[in-house]
Amino acid sequence: MIAYVLESTFILGLFYSLFFLLKNENSFRFNRFFILGSLISAIILPFISLPFPGAGAVSPATVMLEELVITAEAPLKAEGTRWPYYWLALYGVITLIMGSHLLVQLFHLRRLKKRNKYEQKTHYALVALKGTQTHFSFFNTIFINIAAVDDDQDLQRIVRHEEVHVRQKHSADVLMLELVKVFCWFNPFVWLFKPLMMYNHEFLADQRVVLQGEDKATYLDQIVKQSLTNYNVAIVNNFNYSFTKKRVIMMTKQKSKWLSMVKIATILPLAAGIAFLFSCTENNLETQTDKSVEAQHLSETQEETVVVATKTKEDNAETQKEVFMVVEDMPEFEGGEPGDFRYFIAKNLAYPQKAREESIEGKVFIQFVVGADGIVKNAEVVRSAHPLLDAEAIRVVNLSPAWTPGKQKGKNVDVQFTFPINFKLQ
Repeated sequence: MIAYVLESTFILGLFYSLFFLLKNENSFRFNRFFILGSLISAIILPFISLPFPGAGAVSPATVMLEELVITAEAPLKAEGTRWPYYWLALYGVITLIMGSHLLVQLFHLRRLKKRNKYEQKTHYALVALKGTQTHFSFFNTIFINIAAVDDDQDLQRIVRHEEVHVRQKHSADVLMLELVKVFCWFNPFVWLFKPLMMYNHEFLADQRVVLQGEDKATYLDQIVKQSLTNYNVAIVNNFNYSFTKKRVIMMTKQKSKWLSMVKIATILPLAAGIAFLFSCTENNLETQTDKSVEAQHLSETQEETVVVATKTKEDNAETQKEVFMVVEDMPEFEGGEPGDFRYFIAKNLAYPQKAREESIEGKVFIQFVVGADGIVKNAEVVRSAHPLLDAEAIRVVNLSPAWTPGKQKGKNVDVQFTFPINFKLQ
């Protein structure tokens, strides 16, 4: 989960940075699809793992479980290893609140249409609003505050503007972004993309209305007159989205197709490179297995090199048995998640007394195999901290009860893990 959050945020942050090359250009259609593509990429790229071109043989590999910290004063303080569950609960609560808020807004719009008179046109329904609400559209419905319209010509200009939103289905973009916010509320760049999207929708509508023959000066005057009102529903396209000054600037800006093409030609390979880079990583184990297991690279010069792979061979004198790194159904500890295994270790491991007296601390990496029968075996130290700490770590790992074995193509198989245990005196 943490790996996904970090990677998704970083990807969207990179795309957000790239967008600033385009934000002042008139390439509104391209901008629209760049924004949508950025959101979609941030969601799906962390789930994709492709081999690097030419990557044939790989180093010996293992699945890296999340580090466990053991302190001398209170070993069971490592009960904090259950923190993923608390974060998951917090995520669920906030997601539920966000989702409920979105549903309330949708319900409010539906009720608003029902409570006001509306006229069905060929491509949209025209709803006459009451009160001080401004004009806006949502999918195939245009809401107009008749009292705020000076004459029929003003009304026609407003309707033409909102009709562009309807025909180009801008509400689908906004609804998609709102859904992304519900499930990816932790990503700050999702929130930052919202005004960029709304800006661009207004630019597209303004551009289209002027191309249809509307007098630019009269239309600009209309925008300014409507700038004092706003409608506080986050998922609608307003006639004015509080961007009056920016809209006026963009409408009067001299177009430079050459400059826009150069920027687009620069951004496209950069965006493709970002997508390729993040899909061709070999440390996406958590998202591939949907278990609470994290994969990470550990590079060493004279020690063991630990990287993520699909499988390796375990050589011994009598036979050669296949040991997998990633399988279709990963092994599960008796509690249901690898996190419970960490809790088991924390509860049973004791900081060696002699190590305390001699102020010895360090991180031990234990490698072990969950066999096809679910039994933990072949526990060994692959990175040592101190013999006293190594021995205690091996002792406790060997105490592990049976796991639910991993499966590949319906068959129980051996799966290898590496588990870092960090002994800290304070």
